[in-house]
Amino acid sequence: MDLLARQRAVVRVLVVAAGLALGAAPSAVAAGGGGGFSAAPAKGAPQDKDGTYFALHASRGQTLHETLVVSNLSKNEKHFLVDPVDGLTGATSGTVYADRDDQNHKAGTWVTTTVGSLTVPPHSVVRVPFTVHVPGVARPGDHLAGLAIQDAHRAHSKSRFSVTQIIRVVVGVQITVKGAAHQGLALGKVAMAPLPGTKVPSVTIELASTGERLCKPLLHISVGNAKTGVRVVTHRLDTVLPGTKITFPMPWPTALAAGTYDVKARATHCGPVTSVAATATLGQTLRGTPTTPDPPAPVVIVRAGAATPWWAFVASAGFAALLGGIFAAVLLRRRKKPADAL
Repeated sequence: MDLLARQRAVVRVLVVAAGLALGAAPSAVAAGGGGGFSAAPAKGAPQDKDGTYFALHASRGQTLHETLVVSNLSKNEKHFLVDPVDGLTGATSGTVYADRDDQNHKAGTWVTTTVGSLTVPPHSVVRVPFTVHVPGVARPGDHLAGLAIQDAHRAHSKSRFSVTQIIRVVVGVQITVKGAAHQGLALGKVAMAPLPGTKVPSVTIELASTGERLCKPLLHISVGNAKTGVRVVTHRLDTVLPGTKITFPMPWPTALAAGTYDVKARATHCGPVTSVAATATLGQTLRGTPTTPDPPAPVVIVRAGAATPWWAFVASAGFAALLGGIFAAVLLRRRKKPADAL
């Protein structure tokens, strides 16, 4: 194996279009990399108003039978892998789905498909039946799984860096188990730090779902001290699933100097109002903003009438002497040339 082959990096790229819980996305379509296929709940199946995910209601111990529709929009035959996966809360809120190589521990274990792979002819549709079995000990409230349809063909680039592209769509399967359930959110540790790789200050706050229903909290965060005054920022989070905990980084809209600040956070629209107050220290001055992540280069301004330092005179005199020497050398050289060289 040559050196280039040994140095070749293998990058795994996963392009996902997902029907998200409580989302407003169109039907799950693989648009990246020329995927050319889509997946959606079958007509008549319980689903959200946009037809992007299954919205099922069941009792403990009940088994439901539903159907997913997979469409091949291309002119070539396609082969797909079919997998139930867990629905998860993303690092900054919102719904994400586990990879097919991850072991399911949540509602993904409730879903069983009739096939693990399928072949769909060009411009054709295939129906994929599946079952959802709700355990007898399942807690009342919202649970989320997904049905992942992945193109079995992996595209490989021929450039210096080997890139493997995997394209899949995931259709959400939201299961609401009947029984008393409520929304709830707890706020935990508060800190201040730059957003990774930037000079943008942020307030990080631990969020933990304490209820059985998913929600989209509204965060109200105030930051200030005696020197800067107090500023309040309100931010709507995306979906937070029951039983999950994340540390949410809230980008601050203005630059902040190093120092100690009083931070207060309040969460609404996710059950009872909850709040937390803390003192947080920012160890460095951060001049970036969400619109300008890194501060601009400093501009040196020389004011008219300002006293000129001694070193500026010395530098100017030296530079003038250097130019004078070069000019004299050029004149001397021109005088020594013969007439026919002109």
